[in-house]
Amino acid sequence: MATPLQLPEIAPVEGALIAVGIRAILSREVERVTRGQLRRADDLPRDVERLARGLVADELPRAKYSELNWRRALKELTDGWNVEQVAAMVSAFPVDYQATGSALLLKARDVVGELLNDFPTTKYQTLSGDVDLAPTDHKLFEFISRLEMIADPLNVFPLAQAGALLRSQAAVVRATYPTLSAAIDAAVLGAIINAKAARKSFELTPRAEYGLRAWFGESPIAASRIRGAQTVVTAANERAKNQQQPQPNAKLATKLETKTQAAEATR
Repeated sequence: MATPLQLPEIAPVEGALIAVGIRAILSREVERVTRGQLRRADDLPRDVERLARGLVADELPRAKYSELNWRRALKELTDGWNVEQVAAMVSAFPVDYQATGSALLLKARDVVGELLNDFPTTKYQTLSGDVDLAPTDHKLFEFISRLEMIADPLNVFPLAQAGALLRSQAAVVRATYPTLSAAIDAAVLGAIINAKAARKSFELTPRAEYGLRAWFGESPIAASRIRGAQTVVTAANERAKNQQQPQPNAKLATKLETKTQAAEATR
């Protein structure tokens, strides 16, 4: 029996950024965001736990990339961010999401600023000034791969399982979604600990081990720490199992106690 995980709280603004999407922020049109989209952010903790268990069990399907038109997104980014468009979009949020909308406006400004700083431009200096050159395919690929992770940070899980997660992708998720990243850390470590508690011989697949090294920047968890945590989890599972066993009838227990006391009194 797996021990329930206590994940760190995920900031609502990070959930809103995932629900709204980077495309809506870069768009030149005022996108309409529904209450259903915003409510999807409430499911993030459950999604993170489910995906962490799937990663550790090597059961996740291949990563699905967003439907982001990256050529259009790059053009909109280089044309300059339209803050009025984003302000108009968040002002139409339902009343109970207005505070999240205000935070999202600031978050969007920071994300776009980082994207502009990372935008792959190449310059050639001449006597009359700098000339912008087309970026190389390699630089474009790196930039688009980071953009995709902002669009769907939960792709961390299937990419890590496949050993295909890049350190640059992990870095952009951690920078853009710090509280979500903390929840991913806790969920992955918790899933590993529960798997170890259930089966002592458990090991991550080599691909997942490699992918999680990219995510954590090191070995995902020390062997000694897993053994210690395994002992704690096993003890917790035993306690939970004992608590689920049927207790003796209270009246019967009282009668037995009374008979025992009477027998002792006659000795």
